Amino acid sequence: MIKPNIHPEGKVFFLTEAFPPVLAGSSVLNKNLLSYFHPDSFTVFTGKTNFKSKLEVPTDMDIRYVSRSFENISGKLHQFSLKFQFQISKLRVSRALVKENPVAIVATFPNYFYLRLGYEIAVKFKIPFYPYLNPLPKGERK
Repeated sequence: MIKPNIHPEGKVFFLTEAFPPVLAGSSVLNKNLLSYFHPDSFTVFTGKTNFKSKLEVPTDMDIRYVSRSFENISGKLHQFSLKFQFQISKLRVSRALVKENPVAIVATFPNYFYLRLGYEIAVKFKIPFYPYLNPLPKGERK
């Protein structure tokens, strides 16, 4: 069976903190959602984590790491690095956007970092922005 493109007019950038190998409800939800679409029709931008998980990283998807989580090492270090990481992530996604010319940006809740990142880049480059609010019960969120 041929999978449809996520958007009929071109590639979409999908920004999320929660993506495998992160073992969390929204990570599994994002992976399952994207598995219904042709992997060439989107690129996932996410953060690299410092822990190992039994959840496999999909090998057929274009996954790019634009930030790094330090939460499991030190919450203070993680908070301190956020402003710096935001600017680096914005630069990395913007460079990819100029090269690949996506038709839209999707950014996921519950992480404000990626929502803001997607929104600011979409406004700067004047492309559509779609916030994806994961329908997870409150107990499943971090």
